Amino acid sequence: MKRNKGEGMIREYEQGKWLARITINGKQKAFYGSSEKEVTKKLKDFKKKISMGLTDSKRMQYSDFLDIWLEKKKLELKPQSYNRLESTVDLHIKPTIGFYYLDKIDSDIIQEEIIRNKWKNLSYSSLKKIYDAVNTSFKFAKSRGLVVHNPVELVTLPSSDKLARANSKVEILSEDEIIRFVKATNATYSNGNPIYKNGKYFS
Repeated sequence: MKRNKGEGMIREYEQGKWLARITINGKQKAFYGSSEKEVTKKLKDFKKKISMGLTDSKRMQYSDFLDIWLEKKKLELKPQSYNRLESTVDLHIKPTIGFYYLDKIDSDIIQEEIIRNKWKNLSYSSLKKIYDAVNTSFKFAKSRGLVVHNPVELVTLPSSDKLARANSKVEILSEDEIIRFVKATNATYSNGNPIYKNGKYFS
């Protein structure tokens, strides 16, 4: 069945075997079925998702979905807020879990690869921005029927106090380092006067 450009093509290529094909952004997408009605429905459903900026979640990497979601957020946010969100996605989310297919990401993946692997190197506010971005993106995916559940609902974000304790580094000096430190603080000039007037308190 011949259609206008961009609408796709439907034909029976063998007895009882039908094919629907459409080209989107230079890439072909094909659907197969046992009747013209079946492939027509598949093509129609796919075109509906395309019109919403969505495709098949089983074949969509999370990074590709994030690009679609960011386009939506670009219309909703002020430029400065959008730039911060885009930076968070590009720096912390895409490199970490962007290669997973959208429907394969679960709470364990997010908890391990996003939260546990980053929480000791980031401030609470930075980690919260990552968490919020992933959470909001999956809410959008769920609202569009691309995922059944939002996996972020089962992810635990560490408290700001716990994060602050984890990121506070206390360096313990060795016995030799303590001896050298005390010696240095008690150093004197050639006339015998102390270089550091408070050095005596470290003796």
